[in-house]
Amino acid sequence: MRADVLNSNSSDYGNLMSKSGSGDDIHVMAGTKKWSSFVGSLANTNAADTTYADNDILVQLGAFDTSLPDGYATATKIIVERIIVVVSTVCGQTHVGHIDAGTTGGESTNAAPTGRVELFGAGATQLDPEGYAKATTVTEADDLNFNSASIYWCSPGIVLPVATNFIYACTTTTVSADVTAGRFTCQIEYSVL
Repeated sequence: MRADVLNSNSSDYGNLMSKSGSGDDIHVMAGTKKWSSFVGSLANTNAADTTYADNDILVQLGAFDTSLPDGYATATKIIVERIIVVVSTVCGQTHVGHIDAGTTGGESTNAAPTGRVELFGAGATQLDPEGYAKATTVTEADDLNFNSASIYWCSPGIVLPVATNFIYACTTTTVSADVTAGRFTCQIEYSVL
């Protein structure tokens, strides 16, 4: 029973798997809430030989998990709630960029993602806490500086169609120099509904 695993006075407290081993209690606790972490590397970029323009893909980071537990309605939307990016190794060139979602996976570096929606960056449109659309203006949602070992975060509240689930790191700066040293981690908190 759900109350048994959530009640600290119960002998089953902390036992997230039900006695049948179905894992239903985990679904009650997490439900449609998801977290994904992606490791970003600019090692396979070729900007030293080919110029990258605004919105070109640097690297595909992965995809949102849009699966839902049994009993839930088919997912139609993704709400991107929080994004944290840590640049751990600088790229060695003046270079800023952003995090985007797209509708097609496996797209090549040096082209814009199909169905591109900017999630984190100066071009993103976020929702304020009351749910009204507004242009992103806060410092945390400026473009990511891939040449500064820093941490960046935002809470965009962006709503995506469930098919816009592939995550890309893209450039804002026109780049025609070697940026292959760049390394970063991206963590995204989202809900699938």
